[in-house]
Amino acid sequence: MANLSDKNSVELRFLGDHLDTQAAHGSSYFCLAECLDELLLISAVGDCPEEFHVFRWQSREGKWTRTTSLGDCTLFLSYFYFVGRVVPTKGMTCFSGYFFASCLGPDHPGVRRDCIYFTDAKRKWIEYSLADGSCEEFVAENLEGAALSDSDFRPPLWVFPSMC
Repeated sequence: MANLSDKNSVELRFLGDHLDTQAAHGSSYFCLAECLDELLLISAVGDCPEEFHVFRWQSREGKWTRTTSLGDCTLFLSYFYFVGRVVPTKGMTCFSGYFFASCLGPDHPGVRRDCIYFTDAKRKWIEYSLADGSCEEFVAENLEGAALSDSDFRPPLWVFPSMC
C-alpha cells in the first residue's frame, strides 16, 4: 500500500499483517493475482521454484490467510527477467523482471484444478498442486523447431487456443 505524506514523499507498506515467517521464508518471488473476485498473494519458494504458497486477503480482518484451495480454479503465472547493459560508471549489470498472473475458472477440461502453472525465462514450466504439494517440471518446446540461444529468448506466455 502506498501513502503520500505531507512532505511529498511516498511511504510503501505491506498490505495487512506480516506474513507468517515460516510461510514467507525462502520465497524467491511474490505476485498478486485476482481470482473469483478475491485478491491473492502468491509466494514462490526456492530458485526452481519447488513450492508455492497462496494467501487470500481477508479485508474484514485486515490480514492474509494461507489457503490450499483455489475453489477448483487454476492460476497461470509467468515470470520473465532480462539482463540489462553494464553501466560503465557503476560497473554493474541492471536486472529487471515482471510477473503475469491469470486465473482460469473451474469449468475448463484438461486443466488441473487447484493448481498453479508457472513458466519462467529458463524455458521450463511447472505444474504445482496446492492440494497435495506435487510438482512436475517440463521443458518448453520451441514451436519453430530450432534451438534458441539465450540471446534469442523471448518472454514466456500462455496460449489457450481451444478455450475461446
